[in-house]
Amino acid sequence: MSSLEMLTLLELAQGRPASLARAEAQPSRIPSFVRPALRWLGALGHRSLLLVALLSLWEAAPRLGLIDAVFLPPFSEVIAAGWQLAQVGQLYDDVAASLLRALSGFLIAVVLIVPLGLAVGWYARLGDLLNQFIEICRNTAPLALLPVFILLLGIGELSKISMVVYSCAWPLLLNTIAAVKQVDPLLIKSARTMGASPQQLFRKVILPASLPTIFVGIRLASASACWCWSRRKWSEPRPGSAISSSTASTAS
Repeated sequence: MSSLEMLTLLELAQGRPASLARAEAQPSRIPSFVRPALRWLGALGHRSLLLVALLSLWEAAPRLGLIDAVFLPPFSEVIAAGWQLAQVGQLYDDVAASLLRALSGFLIAVVLIVPLGLAVGWYARLGDLLNQFIEICRNTAPLALLPVFILLLGIGELSKISMVVYSCAWPLLLNTIAAVKQVDPLLIKSARTMGASPQQLFRKVILPASLPTIFVGIRLASASACWCWSRRKWSEPRPGSAISSSTASTAS
């Protein structure tokens, strides 16, 4: 048997060729502290493919004439107009005014609706009394009631904040009622067996067991506040309104 055949048999016995082993033994030219950053950039690029594709479609569709640029300007023009508004300081005023309305309505809804939901869920008679009203109102879109809010409350800040409160009320109310009704009956029976009063039962059993679902309602209500803030259009050009922003963009 020749020496070449012996070398081949030894390589096969070791499980990999000697040339491959020597290549693996050579140190990598990429520094070790750079590898985590490269992996992170690769993962970020993979996750951002859909966003990049949507932004590219947004940019290309108006320029190719597929969509009227009056209704949907290219993404680059939107960014340029936003930068111009930021340079003159108007963008910050508009965003601050809108955020103040959304945050005010959200906090008012949390303070008012969470206790109401606890009461409706805990007292069956109150729930039966308000059930029909809740079912009617919760299926009405907030934007559909915009003329009603303007007619009753005017076009000032009161109607805008009230609309945000209405939009946040139903996720908060329904989740709070469901949280109270879904408490484990075994916990309630155990507390009553140990002589807990109704106040103690509510404070030490019902309320702690309901908190996770109540916080789910708060999270959904915050999304509703942002949705209501971004979708509503007001007829008076005040800071933060859609007309004010579009007028400033046209003027610039």
